[in-house]
Amino acid sequence: ADPDSGGTPECTHAAGGGAASPAPPQGGSSSSGDEWKEALDHVVPCVVVLKVTQTRPFDTEPAGSMYATGFVVDKTRGIILTNRHVVTPGPIVAEAIFLNREELPVWPAYR
Repeated sequence: ADPDSGGTPECTHAAGGGAASPAPPQGGSSSSGDEWKEALDHVVPCVVVLKVTQTRPFDTEPAGSMYATGFVVDKTRGIILTNRHVVTPGPIVAEAIFLNREELPVWPAYR
């Protein structure tokens, strides 16, 4: 979405999505606040919340449920990177929740 049109800014720095993200601010200059805002404006739309439900390990235990974060590394191919403990080696059901509150199902791709 176009931020100028009132929509949610989209992830533009991930591979396949346009220009590279700016370098993090350096030093303590008076404009560092503006530099941080610019960096965050590029990065935050690429961060997603992952809602994950895991199978239960035994009949006497409930299924596991957690929230974690990940970030879009290739929006064209739909690749989101997160930590290994989030997806676990067992079967999961998961959704990615984007900044604009859009929810999409996701599947692990182990590497």
